[in-house]
Amino acid sequence: MLTTLSIYMETIALILLIAGVLLCINNIYASWLRFPIHKYLKKRPDEEFVFVSGIPLFGSLFVVIALLLSSVNVYVYWFSVLLALLDTGGIHWYLVTVLYSTSNEKNT
Repeated sequence: MLTTLSIYMETIALILLIAGVLLCINNIYASWLRFPIHKYLKKRPDEEFVFVSGIPLFGSLFVVIALLLSSVNVYVYWFSVLLALLDTGGIHWYLVTVLYSTSNEKNT
């Protein structure tokens, strides 16, 4: 039987999961999909394209917190993990970028 506290925790986790998934999708779109879509639809030179940033850190963070707080379906779980991994605004991408740039500086 679910207690009132567990119902609140599941509700908060669901809200965090939905917000996190939306932020992850926004970051994936801004990083990987926006330029090819713009180039295909607008048929303009690359100089006219303006790069924008997503919303860093919060998407992956919300997804991870929500997955820790709730018991979701296994498909929802793995879909959320995949989105969090693809989220270029996540802390894991920041660490990879820092490691890559420091190793690149050593080689030059």
